[in-house]
This record gives sequence, structure tokens and C-alpha cells, in this order.
Amino acid sequence: MPNAPKRPPGRPRSERRKPEGHHHMPKNLRPRLEAAAARLHEVGSPDLAEAVETILSPTGWGHLRRSDPTVSGGEANLDRSMAIAMPIQWRDEIKSKAADAGRKIADDINEGFEQYLSGKFAPEPPARRKGGVGGATTSLNSRPSEALRKQVEEAGAKPSQLAGQYLLQKYQVGPFAPATK
Repeated sequence: MPNAPKRPPGRPRSERRKPEGHHHMPKNLRPRLEAAAARLHEVGSPDLAEAVETILSPTGWGHLRRSDPTVSGGEANLDRSMAIAMPIQWRDEIKSKAADAGRKIADDINEGFEQYLSGKFAPEPPARRKGGVGGATTSLNSRPSEALRKQVEEAGAKPSQLAGQYLLQKYQVGPFAPATK
């Protein structure tokens, strides 16, 4: 029933059992961190106070993210997500073929960028049909190397279009699929 109560009648919310593993994030975290930084200055730990103040700065999250190798791969890896527009069927085929080959799509895109920059890959856009490719489109999202992405942009190509062409050709999907008889 859509209006059914989520707890027994008469039991207040405060008596509900908390979910296991739930960690409550305090709402007043910024003032508490500011107070911690001030206290660290008072007790003679300016290096620790500076670390807390760095996290509180507008770019603090980026500094924290770069310092965690389990999340971002270390200092040099702050790769942005890249969306590659294509029909849903093509995206699913690419994901499936990459998984079957034990490959990560970001690694394939980086490979395509490197081949483009070295002159070994030149995109061959498929002939366009009137009315587009037909069917619903979606995005294939990946996080290729930010450094390679910038080099591709500087070389005059659009990274997402180049990546899409490389993946379609590499996995023989869509217009690059082998002809069936």
C-alpha cells in the first residue's frame, strides 16, 4: 500500500533501530574543523593546523582526493569523467566486449588517444544516415587520462568523438561491425 506506515504505529522515530554500518555525518563539520585548526595553532602544531585549513579551503577537497592513492591513483591522477554519446545497443556491446577481453574502457580510450597522437590512428567517421542512427541514445562514461585528453584537444580533435570512434572500430561495433550475410 502506498500510504502504509514505515514503522509500527505509536513508535516514535527516535526509537527506530539504526541501520548497521550507518555513520552519521555531523552537520556542523566546518565550524568544528575551524575550531580544531585554531586549537592546533594554540598548542603549537602549526603544520597540523595548516593541513586542516587546507582541507577547509575552496580547493581542499581536490587536495585531499589527490593525496588518497586508493581513490584517485595518486598525485597525477585527477581524471574527469568523459561522456561519449552513442546508441544504447552500441554502448552495451562495447562494455560487453571490453569485459570479455578483460579490458577497462578508460585504458582502451587512453590507447586510442596515444595512437592518435602518434599518427597510428585516424578516425574514419561513418557515413551519416538521414535521421541519425535510430533508436535511443545514451552516454558511455569513462575516466581517461586527463593529460592525454588535453593533448588530443591541443591537436585539434574532440576527445569524446575520437574516443567513440576508436572504441567502435576496436570492438567492431555499430557501423564498423562485420557485415552479416
